[in-house]
Amino acid sequence: MNQKGLIAILLSVACFGSASIFARFAYDNGINLTTLLTVRFGLSAALLYAASLITRESLRVGWKDLRLVLLLGGVGYVSMAYLYFGSLQYIPVSMTALITYTYPTIVTVMAFFLLKEPLDPLKIVCLAMATAGCALMVWAPGLNINLLGAALAFGSSITYSVYLIYTSKYAGHLPPRLLTFYITMTAFVVYLSVGLINGDLLWNLPFPAYLATAGLAAVPTVLGNLFFFSGLRLLGATRTALVSTVEPLYVVLMAVVIFGEKITPIQASGGLLIIIAVILLQTGGPVFLKRKQDVPTLPES
Repeated sequence: MNQKGLIAILLSVACFGSASIFARFAYDNGINLTTLLTVRFGLSAALLYAASLITRESLRVGWKDLRLVLLLGGVGYVSMAYLYFGSLQYIPVSMTALITYTYPTIVTVMAFFLLKEPLDPLKIVCLAMATAGCALMVWAPGLNINLLGAALAFGSSITYSVYLIYTSKYAGHLPPRLLTFYITMTAFVVYLSVGLINGDLLWNLPFPAYLATAGLAAVPTVLGNLFFFSGLRLLGATRTALVSTVEPLYVVLMAVVIFGEKITPIQASGGLLIIIAVILLQTGGPVFLKRKQDVPTLPES
C-alpha cells in the first residue's frame, strides 16, 4: 500500500472525524444549531473560494449543473447537516458517529431500489448486521438513551445515503472542489436566511464558541477533502474506503479521551457490528458471501 496515500487518508479520517468534536466544544460554549451551521458553511465556502483563487481553479458552472448543485445543497446537505449536528445536542458524540456510520450499508440497499443494483447475500447480511448494531447501541440494557437524538442520527445516515446516491448519479462529473463550494454556499444561504427570519442567530458568544466553529469549517471541510482526494489518487477507491473505516473508531476514542464518554460492552459490540458490516462491503467478504460487483465509493463533501 502506498505510504503517502495511506498517511493522506488517515489524516483525512482525523479531519472528517473531528467535526463532531468541534461541534461539541461549540455547543458547550453556548452556540445554537442555526448559528453553528451558518458560520460553519459560510466560512467553508469562503475558504474554498479563496483556495480557488490561489490555485486559479475556475468555479464557473453551467445553468443545468447549477440548478442541480443548488438542489443538492439546499435540500440534501442542509437536511443531513441539521439532523447530524442536531443529534449531538441529545446523545454522546460516540453514539452519533457509530449510528451515522451505517450509511455505507444503507447506500447499498437504496441502490437496489433507486439504481436497480442487485441485492446479493453479502449486502443482506451487512444490512442485518448494521441494523442489529444500531439496536444494541440504542437499546442496550440499563441505558437511558435519548431516542430523539438517536432518531436524528439515523435520519442523518439515511439522508446522507440519498444525497450520496444522487450526487454520484447526477453530479459525479463535476470537480470535487467546485461541487463542494456550491453545496456549502447554498447551505450557508439557507441557514442564514432561516436564522435571520427566526431570529435564531447568536452574535454575542464566547470566543471559544467561534473558534470551535471556525475549526469545524476549516478542518473537516477544507483540510479533510484535500487529504481525502490526495490519498484517493494514490490508493484508489477500494483501499481508500477500507482505510476510511477507522473513522468511527477514531471518533469514539476522541470522545472517550476528550469528553470522558463511556461505552458499555453491549454498545461496543453494536458499534463493532456496524464497522464489520462496512468492512465486509468494502472487501467483498468471505467466499460464500462474495458479491458480483464492488460497491461504488463516494467522496465526502
